[in-house]
Amino acid sequence: MPRRNVSRRSVVTSSTALAIGALAGCTGNSGNAGNGNNGDDEVEEKEIGGKNTNSALKFASWGEGAERKALEEGITGFTNKNSDVSVNYQTVPYSNYHDRLQTQFGANEEPDVFYVDLSYMGTFADSDVLLNLGEKFDDSYLEGFITEVVNRYRASDGGLYMFPFASSPIAISYNAELLEEAGVNEFPKTWDDFKPALEAIRDETDVNYPFIDSDSVPAWIWRAWVYGNGGEFMNDDNTECIVAENEPVEALEFFEELREDELIGTLDEIQTDSAEAGINDGQVAMTAGGSSVLSLINADYPDLYDKMDVARPPRPPNGEFGNEVAGAGFSISANSDQTDAALALVRYMLNEGIVPYLESGVSVPVKKSQLQEISLYTEDERYQKIAEMREDPRLGSPSWGPNTVEIMNTLNPQLEGVLHGEVSAREALEEVERTVNGEILN
Repeated sequence: MPRRNVSRRSVVTSSTALAIGALAGCTGNSGNAGNGNNGDDEVEEKEIGGKNTNSALKFASWGEGAERKALEEGITGFTNKNSDVSVNYQTVPYSNYHDRLQTQFGANEEPDVFYVDLSYMGTFADSDVLLNLGEKFDDSYLEGFITEVVNRYRASDGGLYMFPFASSPIAISYNAELLEEAGVNEFPKTWDDFKPALEAIRDETDVNYPFIDSDSVPAWIWRAWVYGNGGEFMNDDNTECIVAENEPVEALEFFEELREDELIGTLDEIQTDSAEAGINDGQVAMTAGGSSVLSLINADYPDLYDKMDVARPPRPPNGEFGNEVAGAGFSISANSDQTDAALALVRYMLNEGIVPYLESGVSVPVKKSQLQEISLYTEDERYQKIAEMREDPRLGSPSWGPNTVEIMNTLNPQLEGVLHGEVSAREALEEVERTVNGEILN
């Protein structure tokens, strides 16, 4: 299919985002966006398959370690079944990934198939540079996936411009032995029970802080509390920021209260590189994050792994369990001259190709059959519980239209200010609402 001209009005504008990165693989130092390698030493390429020609299908992702190994295994399986196709697999550090992709689109040099973080989906979809996979996958195919999760990846026009291969809700991962030592025999289900439980852990164990805040998204647990409390970040059509309404403010005020009472710590305060390391050292008892927390502990601290358990973020006293479903998916360039091969690769990766990745526990399957076939989700109760959190009564996702990245870049520094006692919860969210509505959306 010949390349066609499409609108690139916003995709060529580079922005540095404090994005979710919920599926791990967000490692590497930030660098300048570039085309091809062009001196970008952090970008690595590998030719997979026997057809080593200039027409190799280009596939780009972030992710290192087990994630990269699993993706290479999946791509190899695809090229083994499609001997006339080779894949040029590019890995890019997450910190530079989307900037680089934006620059490639501006130069008509983007990959055929590539990861996209959900927070960036609206920007790319609004720029008309992505293939609508919803028009390429028929209803019978889509029925094999969890509808509630897939719908979180739809753009404002209902199109599926990225298709999730996995997703993760926000879970609290905790050292069950420390809770037992503190006399907390059941993980608290409400805010009213959560604070006394944290106080008991602080008073009855040797931890520095019962809970450690995420190093990538400040007050991550707050995002689940917003939805559970009946709040939203944006209105239904993403034309107005409503994060300063009472429900989000109340949720952040509860977080602020726990922080002021020294029940929540930061990585800097316990002088560690990660939440997982802090739990392993016995400095903290729990943290909030995706299923990747358990996966990382299993890889790096196997003696701790068997002591770990997971729970839903506690709900507000008069609210419901809420959660945020986030992650990444596969997209195809609308300009690709190898659309058929690209579609075949995405279909393969969504089926058997992504299984090695899912078996690592980094994130949770979206395809129903994979939940029933992969032993991690049939035999390990912890991963079963994480998968079930995506069925909570109130679900949200970090996808607020084409301005999502700018909104996040406005929100996260204010959350940092609350975390460090520099601004109150209400003042922070009122400032976010003023900035988003007055500067970003106008």
